[in-house]
Amino acid sequence: MADNVNKVTQDTIEQQRALLLSLRSKLVGQRHTLPYTIYKDEEIENLLAKQPHTIEELSQVKGFPDGGKRLKGFGGSNPWSLQQYK
Repeated sequence: MADNVNKVTQDTIEQQRALLLSLRSKLVGQRHTLPYTIYKDEEIENLLAKQPHTIEELSQVKGFPDGGKRLKGFGGSNPWSLQQYK
């Protein structure tokens, strides 16, 4: 039964996906760069599948290596903490 508590609904995943795409678009505009330099669609799907709650958990997601630029650049504010959108 504990697994049911931790499951994320499809509607929630869609909300999280929209949030990550919106964040990526905002960062692309601020940094005048291409979307894949922020994070790729595949990495969005990995984030949604893994649902990281901490920087340590995020570092286990492919595309967000421990000590990597993405963790250093975006990890402080931790927009990846998707738990608030469950």
